[in-house]
Amino acid sequence: MSLIFSLAKSFLKSKKSRTILSIIGISIGFMLLISSNILMSTLEKSNENIVEEKYGNYDLIVGYQKSTLFLNNNDVDKINKFENVQQTSPFLYPYIGKDNPYKKEMELQPMYVGLKNDSLSKEHELTRLSSGHLPGKSEVAIPYSWAKAKNLKIGSKLTFPFPPNKEKTVRVSGIMKKSEYLHSVVLFQYDWLAKATSQDNHVTTLMIKLNDWHVKGQVINQLKEIDPKFFIDGQIKMDKEREQLGGLKPVVQGLNIAVLIGSVLLLISTLQMSIQEKKKELATLRLLGAKKIQIAWLVSSESVIIAILSAILGIIFGIGISFILKDVITKVSGISVESIYIEWGKISPSL
Repeated sequence: MSLIFSLAKSFLKSKKSRTILSIIGISIGFMLLISSNILMSTLEKSNENIVEEKYGNYDLIVGYQKSTLFLNNNDVDKINKFENVQQTSPFLYPYIGKDNPYKKEMELQPMYVGLKNDSLSKEHELTRLSSGHLPGKSEVAIPYSWAKAKNLKIGSKLTFPFPPNKEKTVRVSGIMKKSEYLHSVVLFQYDWLAKATSQDNHVTTLMIKLNDWHVKGQVINQLKEIDPKFFIDGQIKMDKEREQLGGLKPVVQGLNIAVLIGSVLLLISTLQMSIQEKKKELATLRLLGAKKIQIAWLVSSESVIIAILSAILGIIFGIGISFILKDVITKVSGISVESIYIEWGKISPSL
C-alpha cells in the first residue's frame, strides 16, 4: 500500500500544474461549503442569543389565571417527567383573578408574586433587578417607581397584609429595573409567601425550559392532557424571531448541494484526465505484473491525496473567510454578530 501511495505522489508531481489547479478548484468548493455552514450557524447562534436576552431563556408558562385554581405537587411531578422538559420553576400569585376571596382586602395592594431563586426563574423579566438581590425569607423586591417615589432603598422596611393571616413586616432586598409594566408588582420568596398566605404546595403557574424548542407543540399537547383548562403562554413572539432565518436555510442547502456536485464532477474529470495522460505508464505497470486491482488502488490513491489536500485547504480558508465576512453578514442580516460560531457537528457531514 505504501508503494502505491508513493507511485501516486510521483504521478501527481509529474503533472504539477494540473494537480495544483485541481486542488485549488476542489478546495474552493470545500471553502464555500465550510464558510456557508459556519456563517449560517453563526447567524442562528447570534439570533438565538439576542432572542433569549430579549424574552428570557425559557419556552413555556403553564398554569391558571385564578387564585382558586393551581397545580399541585402531582401535576408538577408529571410535567417534570416529560421527556422533553429540561427544567421547571414554580410561581405563586396568591391573590390573582376576579374570583379572589380577598379581593376587597387586596384591591389597594400591588400584585404579589412568589418565586424561587433558581437559574430558570431568573430568566423572567420580573427578576431583572437594578440593584440588590431576589428576596429570601421575610424579604421583598419592589418596583423602581416605588423606590423613587417613596425614597426606599435596600434594607428599608415595609408592612403588607397577607389574608387570611396577619400583616407582616419585610425588608427590601432588591429593586426591579425601571419599567412601565412593573410599577405594581412585588416579589417574595416562593416558600415564604406560600406559608404567609396559607397556600402551601400551590403553584399558580409553572415556568418550563425544554431540551429543544422545536418540540414545543408536542409538550403543549401533553400539558392539555393533564388539564384542558390550562392557560399556556407559548412564547409565540420569541419563536417567530427565532424562525426569521428559516428562509435562508433552503437557499444555503441548495448552494451547498450545487457546490458539492461541482466539486465531485471536477474531481472525476481530473481523474479521467489523469488516466488518459498516463495510459502508457499504466500499460507498462501491467506488463511488469501489476494487477488490475493495484492499478485501481493507484488511481484511487491519487483522488484521495487530492481530496485530503483540498479538504485541508478548504477548511483553513473557509474558516478564514468566515471571520473576514463577519461584519458583512452583520450589515446584510441586521443581526449583531459578536464572534464566529463553528459547529463541527454540522460541518463534518458536508465533508
